[in-house]
Amino acid sequence: MDIGSINALMKSDEPLLPELEPYAFFDPNLKMRIFHHPLIIDVPFTSAALINARYKFKKQKLEEYLASGDYSGAIALTERPYRLDRFMDFMDDVAGTEEFCKLAADVWIDSENIHRNLDEWREVWSMVGSSNREWLHDDQEWEAFQSLPEHFEIYRGIGVEGAVRGLSWTTDVDKARWFADRNANLAGVDIDAEPILLTGTVNKSDVIAYFLQRGESEIVVLPEKVELIRRESLF
Repeated sequence: MDIGSINALMKSDEPLLPELEPYAFFDPNLKMRIFHHPLIIDVPFTSAALINARYKFKKQKLEEYLASGDYSGAIALTERPYRLDRFMDFMDDVAGTEEFCKLAADVWIDSENIHRNLDEWREVWSMVGSSNREWLHDDQEWEAFQSLPEHFEIYRGIGVEGAVRGLSWTTDVDKARWFADRNANLAGVDIDAEPILLTGTVNKSDVIAYFLQRGESEIVVLPEKVELIRRESLF
């Protein structure tokens, strides 16, 4: 779409397509009208005509991707907060394959709201068997995974007590401290926030993945597989 076409759409008084109307609303926190849809996020809301045009294009591309089995393309076309939902729409079709593992790892690493979808992520990770964990990793990560001791300490930084039973830990205690401070700050004044460092132990055989791509030395493990041995307030 060229600049001229975009400008024309911006000036149009075309209303939103009826199927898109529920996704346009006033956000009281942002104090503005926004548009939030799996294929388009527009903050602030700009132009109904432009949203309609983008939606029609992306909807057609999505249908093409799904029809051809290009699941990676379908996920990339989807806005970040909705990519896990998109993956779960078709994950049964690729369960037990290398493609499943690669897609799951990509969506996880790209996600910014893991804590909001714990049940969904538990379902995803429960489908990864010990025999195909290698597919989750790049070569460097898999080498690091294999070098992990059979039993070792892991750390988790949280900002509220309710976040104790999470899926994401780290082998880097300094990174966990950083997350504790960050999560407490993000919790805001309306919640009883406190930076807390958790220390646990885990068996290597229970570790689902060891991701290095974001510099977080991240251990993915189901909460019940972690033995919590220490809780330290960082106030």
